[in-house]
Amino acid sequence: MLPVDFGKDQSLEQAKLVQLAARQHWMDRFVLPILAVIFTLSLLLLARQYLAILAPGVDIPGWLVTAGGLLALESVYAAGFHLRLRTPMGLRVIELVLMLLPVYAGLWAGGMGQKYSFLSLKSFRDPHLLLPLGLAVFAWGFARGYGGGFARLGDIA
Repeated sequence: MLPVDFGKDQSLEQAKLVQLAARQHWMDRFVLPILAVIFTLSLLLLARQYLAILAPGVDIPGWLVTAGGLLALESVYAAGFHLRLRTPMGLRVIELVLMLLPVYAGLWAGGMGQKYSFLSLKSFRDPHLLLPLGLAVFAWGFARGYGGGFARLGDIA
């Protein structure tokens, strides 16, 4: 059911988005994504502690947990956007690459993988760079699953 004021100045897609935004509950917009980010952060901290035991030669910087939280927050909200608008997979891959580029640059500037040139394929084989970057990918992907679930729940309710 479309809004009554649907007219010539508004497209059908815009009308659907306006209706969806009006239908969303405040918990769906704020509380559930924040809880998903907190849970993702707790898993990142646990993974960081386990990696300190299992791979003591690999240094996981503290700022990576904060970056993982920001990646998770962006991913929760972007997942709902991508699912509702049915964006192509290429756009999601571009989003992941653009989100990981600052993390990679921070790791590289911090001395991890500097024996290779910036964005070299050989640097991705280095575990000192690959494991921290893998944690960031984990945070992004794990929170994306929550965001997709929230989007589906919001469409059902």
